[in-house]
Amino acid sequence: MTLAYIRVSSDPQQTKLQKHALLEWSQHHRTLIDGFIEIEDDASKQEGWDKINALNSGDRLVAVELSHLGKNMRELFELIAHCIEHSIALSLVSQSELSLDATNPYQALIQNVFTQLEKTQKRLLSRRMENGKAKSTQLGRPKGVKNKSRMLDPYRDEIVEYLNIGLNMAGIHKMLNAKAQKPIKYATLRLYIESDEALKRLRDNGSQ
Repeated sequence: MTLAYIRVSSDPQQTKLQKHALLEWSQHHRTLIDGFIEIEDDASKQEGWDKINALNSGDRLVAVELSHLGKNMRELFELIAHCIEHSIALSLVSQSELSLDATNPYQALIQNVFTQLEKTQKRLLSRRMENGKAKSTQLGRPKGVKNKSRMLDPYRDEIVEYLNIGLNMAGIHKMLNAKAQKPIKYATLRLYIESDEALKRLRDNGSQ
């Protein structure tokens, strides 16, 4: 299976150019694109990850360039690490020298560089989370919910830490579900943050 990854731009023309380049790549390499992943917001990002998680070893993800795979370095490394871990080929239309597929003679070298950079990113993330813990102690429960038992209350401090380090909603949703006994809906997380002024303020500050 081959999926094409598109970063939706505020300029519709840029989005069309991405799709055109991906279709040209498909024709040139005689590879059928089975579907498109169009990332525009947190909700579409979660849908995109659902499709990526369905890819198996030997499948392929293709994008026009590396920068389209994430809006920051953390998101970029997260996706690349997933491809490496699950042996998913990653083809870049305009940056073939950085592709992680059989067409690139430097694939092993590029993969090793990405792996080391991803490890460095994780160490930095860990340090920022430690610093975030100090800030989280300054934030108490929101007024009016002191005696209410909400589903995500046990995760509140953790959510504060993730927001402090700039993790977006889709990333927080994925992190929480990785350890939750029962699946947490994306809408539940969004509502929880929206109804908590302190969390909402952290989220809005992080998105600027």
